[in-house]
Amino acid sequence: MKSGDASRGARTDRARLLAAEGRAADGRGDAAEAIARFDEAILRIEDDGPTVLLAELLRWKGTSHRDRGETFRAEQLYERSLEIAVALNASGPRAHALNCLATIAHRRGDLARASGLYTEAARGAQQTGDHVLFSFISQNRGVLASMRGDNEAALTYYTESLAGLEADGNAAGSLPVLNNVGMLHAAQGRHAAAEEAYDRGAAIADRLGDRRYIGLIKLNRAQLKVNLGDLAAADGLLADVLTIAGEREDRSLSGEAFRLRGLVELRRGQVDAANASLQRARQLAEGSDDALLVAEALRELGEVAHAMGEADRAMSVLKQSRESFHNLGAQPAADHLAARLSLMR
Repeated sequence: MKSGDASRGARTDRARLLAAEGRAADGRGDAAEAIARFDEAILRIEDDGPTVLLAELLRWKGTSHRDRGETFRAEQLYERSLEIAVALNASGPRAHALNCLATIAHRRGDLARASGLYTEAARGAQQTGDHVLFSFISQNRGVLASMRGDNEAALTYYTESLAGLEADGNAAGSLPVLNNVGMLHAAQGRHAAAEEAYDRGAAIADRLGDRRYIGLIKLNRAQLKVNLGDLAAADGLLADVLTIAGEREDRSLSGEAFRLRGLVELRRGQVDAANASLQRARQLAEGSDDALLVAEALRELGEVAHAMGEADRAMSVLKQSRESFHNLGAQPAADHLAARLSLMR
């Protein structure tokens, strides 16, 4: 073996070890540590030209950024990953990159583009026999269906996804599905079923030490408590969520928590505090390109303006929210706001 080949092989081996460390850190919800390990791995091999490992590292790093709400940075990394996969004619990495780019379009509210990318990614997953990736894509399609108000299709996608991941023994992959199943049940008033899904997800997250999903499930439990009128319990859960979000520098999770905290404060009649929390949520949502969270924050801010007796501002902000939900394809939310606005005229 030539010395150059041996050196390249050693770099690749070291990069694989660093990648494994990065993925382990990501599994614990430690995005900063994951990014550091992925960066070190990329530096070791990127001068050797395009490889499947480099495409994977870029994608994994992108997901760590995405999960912290750093959407633009994630998109850049996903696009680089896709370029390498196409250059190598690597079907598997290409399908993974397409799925990740679909999640970016989804977050930004471009549901038509997201749907097309999910379809293309699913086709690639089927062609390569990647059943785990196909299960992840089914979960993402379920989220799209839920936003559009097609709850039956959403539950079908989630059930398909969960079955595939559990058959593979992929506990970490089951976490987002169980979280989404719980949210779907909660939105339809099936509180016991929602709690059961959250309990299953929380047990997995605790076992894996996944701080991100521990936070997300606490967030959604807090929403359930708000739905049930237990604002004190919601307060405690949201305090935990904001602590976790701060540890992880997670803009997305922070924004969700501030939105829900604002809703709790509004229900208590603490309109100034609610306004401050919701303005913070909106700021964080805009910074992370989270179009759905922006629409939700606007909806709650409209209600704050109404509580303050500012009827014109309330109407204006609620109309912005309705238009945002409509543009997202979240028609049930848009229709609900249209009915609310008709009562305010």
